[in-house]
Amino acid sequence: MKASKWPYLAGLIDSDGCICISKYKKNANGHPGYIVTVSVTNTKEELMKWLIRYFGGRYFTQWRHSDERAKNKRLIYTWRVSGRKNREEVLLGTIPYLVLKREQALLALKFSRMDGQHNPEAREELMLACKALNHGVSPETNIVERSESEHSELKIESELVGDYESDLAVTLGA
Repeated sequence: MKASKWPYLAGLIDSDGCICISKYKKNANGHPGYIVTVSVTNTKEELMKWLIRYFGGRYFTQWRHSDERAKNKRLIYTWRVSGRKNREEVLLGTIPYLVLKREQALLALKFSRMDGQHNPEAREELMLACKALNHGVSPETNIVERSESEHSELKIESELVGDYESDLAVTLGA
């Protein structure tokens, strides 16, 4: 039954989710610690309970202000995958369906599979690449990707054909 839920979870991660690799203070042996996080943030507790039922993990709440004057506070929920094995399962299950965060998921999976290996340079490189993707920067070129509105002059006509295809002259005429 869980298999049929992967596409929906991937859609949630693409839209309301985050896949990131974070570094925190050095641990006892002097090396920095890292953590891979896969999460979904939403305003519906029902969704959090659904995620836990099918994918495990846990959720927490926080108040978010919807304007600068803080008159309107909104309770938001954030679900996180817990445990390395469960996180790897979620990444593997959603990768085929992810559109926007596929590269981050691949980097997070690669990072997770380094468990037990002491390779701080590779860990740092994966973390920085994931961070760049999450900030809209291509890690290969270090160039900020442009939004669709910035490319408004690049119009692509539909390649769909069939009974519903209309003649451009007819739709623009009159």
